[in-house]
Amino acid sequence: IEIVNKSTWVSGGVASPNPFYFLTNGYGVLRHTFQPGEYDFHSTATMEHQEDRFDAYYFVEDSSKDILSDFVELTGNPMFMPKYAFYQGNADCYNLNGETLLNEGINRANQYNDNDMPVGWFLPNDGYGCGYGGLDNLGSFVEEAAKKGFKTGLWTEQDLDKLDKEVQSGTQMIKTDVAWVGEGYSFGLNAVRQAFEGIENNSDKRAFVFTVDGWAGTQRYAGLWSGDQTGGNWEYIRFHIPTYIGSGLSGNPNVGSDLDGIYGSNNVISTRDFQWKSFTPIMINMDGWTTGAEKNPWYHGEPYTSINRMYLKMKTGLMPYYYTYAKEAHDDGVPMVRAMMLEYPDDPYTWTNQTQYQYMWGENLLVAPVYNEADNNAEVRNNIYLPGGEDQVWIDYFTGEQYTGGKVINNFSAPLWKLPLFVKNGAILPKTPENNSQLEVTGDEDRIFEVYPSGNTEFEMYDDDRETQEYKEGKGTTTLITSKAPKTGTGTATITVNPAKGSFTGMKTARGTQFIVNVLKEPTALSATINNQEVALRKVNTQEEFDNARDNVYFFYKIQI
Repeated sequence: IEIVNKSTWVSGGVASPNPFYFLTNGYGVLRHTFQPGEYDFHSTATMEHQEDRFDAYYFVEDSSKDILSDFVELTGNPMFMPKYAFYQGNADCYNLNGETLLNEGINRANQYNDNDMPVGWFLPNDGYGCGYGGLDNLGSFVEEAAKKGFKTGLWTEQDLDKLDKEVQSGTQMIKTDVAWVGEGYSFGLNAVRQAFEGIENNSDKRAFVFTVDGWAGTQRYAGLWSGDQTGGNWEYIRFHIPTYIGSGLSGNPNVGSDLDGIYGSNNVISTRDFQWKSFTPIMINMDGWTTGAEKNPWYHGEPYTSINRMYLKMKTGLMPYYYTYAKEAHDDGVPMVRAMMLEYPDDPYTWTNQTQYQYMWGENLLVAPVYNEADNNAEVRNNIYLPGGEDQVWIDYFTGEQYTGGKVINNFSAPLWKLPLFVKNGAILPKTPENNSQLEVTGDEDRIFEVYPSGNTEFEMYDDDRETQEYKEGKGTTTLITSKAPKTGTGTATITVNPAKGSFTGMKTARGTQFIVNVLKEPTALSATINNQEVALRKVNTQEEFDNARDNVYFFYKIQI
């Protein structure tokens, strides 16, 4: 393994090295250096750096998660991404061909609205001959974009001597390009620190920065972008899966890449890329580098447009789940995209590269992207490993079909619309109504908890004001949700939402609550208690009646597998 920045963004390339490694038997090592190196983990392990000194930190812990926590305690807590950062973002050179940033940028925003597509942020390019037409023009765009629910940043290769004024104009994020971070190492680390502090020191907003050419410590200022990619190519999906996993194991949980690359395109591959990246932190739509608008999620028409919309909206609906793990990543360094061995350290199969093309998204969702459909010429996914042994049940998120753990699944049906996605039995998934931007999420909408009752399980949901720095003062809430049910599949399930602890600016204290409870058959009885007082539930017979109800109702719906 080369610990050297080569700025190569292909399979086997090195762009964001980290002089840190750890073993599953209880210790990790961080070399305190900015010098290039090489690690060899064959029968006789050697770790060399190009210097005449030896300076290292050792972490000794009982688990890999604890080693990652030690690493970020020493080198800095990872950037805590604001909620809008999880939405798809659009980056382009809007200020070209006689168009202004305001006109072209808002036109693009309107296209997302017209196509009913979620988007969270816009990233005007201020380099490569683009520019944004002056601070007044930038401020006008920020103001108009905000009315549509979008945030504005800058994709920059320029010096950031104007950053304080740009932030005061309303920009909240930065993508630092190669020309700005130089060759990486300490130079690149200083660059992203300047970008991060330039935002947080000139506003009350939480900085959102992503970059190339990282090192140990980059995680406290920026997420990692995997560089220029070629779209329309299965290979770029294949090697990105272990790339994302490796970023998390290297102490940087905030990772992202361009949707279907920046060059070329293919309708099927683009759709597959939108699917799996909806279960990753940062999604960048790097439009404007192809001949047309091939990167936009509606470009290829149906059925691709509807499939892309489905997954982008799924991501917005699962935002409370995502955001809780983003906070854990910030606090403890445990990534959102998790290698199987992080969640199943006692299963030797997860220690091997046999699971490098799948991952856990948090503790409850297993994602196995389709990455080589052209090779098997069928809409199936092979070599999916379900851990946990025979006592662990995994559920196809879309059909409800159940599988026992401790085995490899082949020929798993994955038609174009379907990402292989499994939920762990016993899971609790906090959700919110699907939406197209954070402007639609006011805090007045219902809380939604999707539950798969099995055994005694819990989930502690985190929330705050979603984009300011007040979380640093401890302003935020945690809500404990528990589920108690027999593992046999029959009996009584008791689901409890405990009172929220804490508070934050703008918090809404009176909200409705919905439960989606996945069961094998219709319950013989239901009861609800609020503040120790039983509430009568009325049965309705259609989804429409349920959606329109204003009192306490329930609805049973059977999925046909």
